[in-house]
Amino acid sequence: MQRFYNVMKGLSLVVMALLFFSCEEQNSVVNGEITLELSQYTLSADGEGGDYMIGYTVTNPIKGVMPEVECSVDWVEVTSINKGIIYIHLTPNDLRESRETRLRVRYEGATQTRGINITQKEMVLNEFEIVATELTPNNIKVSWIPKDKNLYYVSNIISVDYFILSGISSEEDFIREELKYFVGIAQNSGMSLEEVLTNNKMLSRGDTVRNYKGIEPSTRYLIYAYGIEFTKMSYDITVPLHYIVVTVPMPELLDVAFNGSLEMQGSMVKFTVQPESWSGYYHMQIVPESSMYYVNPGDKITAPVIKALNSAFYSQAKQTISQGLDTELYLERNCYKGKKVMSFPLEPGRYMIAVYCVDYQEGCYPMMCSMPCLFYINI
Repeated sequence: MQRFYNVMKGLSLVVMALLFFSCEEQNSVVNGEITLELSQYTLSADGEGGDYMIGYTVTNPIKGVMPEVECSVDWVEVTSINKGIIYIHLTPNDLRESRETRLRVRYEGATQTRGINITQKEMVLNEFEIVATELTPNNIKVSWIPKDKNLYYVSNIISVDYFILSGISSEEDFIREELKYFVGIAQNSGMSLEEVLTNNKMLSRGDTVRNYKGIEPSTRYLIYAYGIEFTKMSYDITVPLHYIVVTVPMPELLDVAFNGSLEMQGSMVKFTVQPESWSGYYHMQIVPESSMYYVNPGDKITAPVIKALNSAFYSQAKQTISQGLDTELYLERNCYKGKKVMSFPLEPGRYMIAVYCVDYQEGCYPMMCSMPCLFYINI
């Protein structure tokens, strides 16, 4: 349908160009100056590519002379130039971003060179529909719906931060590095790559729905899929990487106040703290002034600071609990309840102490559940 639209649009340009051309030949410039005009100077194309037509007119044309078109990219081809029409073909865009180029059009003896700015949209990815629903601070429900129900494909979810920190810059490299890791596991275990992906619940066929718990709040996740075929330990990618990015929200943070005081006792800091109207666990973090997440006294605490504080607590809790420690026992060992008097050493400097409530749901890791309350000390 899109190609049909492009062709019909091109035919309209042809008619306009021929009428214009005919008019120019009948009303040529008196002084004999040769000029070149195009029916359009910009072209926006879809990622699937296709055939396009650009009309042109020449005043005082030279018999038998056609325009010359200079093209510096391999994804644009000038297929032919006829009287009043330049035919070009655009190949499908295999990139996940739009691309641009400029064609230069010359005519012998013309006083000016004309240009056509071409923009092609990113590649068309429609082999998978990926849908994230029931998005909460503790859960994501993901549906993968492939167009080809017989297609074998890899599907998974990872933190966007992990993807960025890995230094991988292309989808092809991402797939290559991911499968290289699982090929290594397969070789060491005497299993096939297909078996390893199946055991890790990453290989699918047909529609697939999964619930992910224990995800980190206020974090962006990359949810993806790509088609794959296996030959022993080798593989072929049959469908390129499709993905969506979702942001897991923070829970609604309670407004819990903490009464606290800080004082020096020799080389130690004595911190006395007690929550108001909160009987559960709370956590404390010390942030030096040199940290980018330090909040100056009187300034409003920002979302990135809240995320950083929660992420530090959440990541440590997840790492420890996933190794087999009971969640309640972890909270008992690393957090506090009721009034607490703590003494700890600090190097000379300015510090922010953030105190906030933490809680968890069954099957999930504990996380921040109240706005941080900030205290300051200058040693």
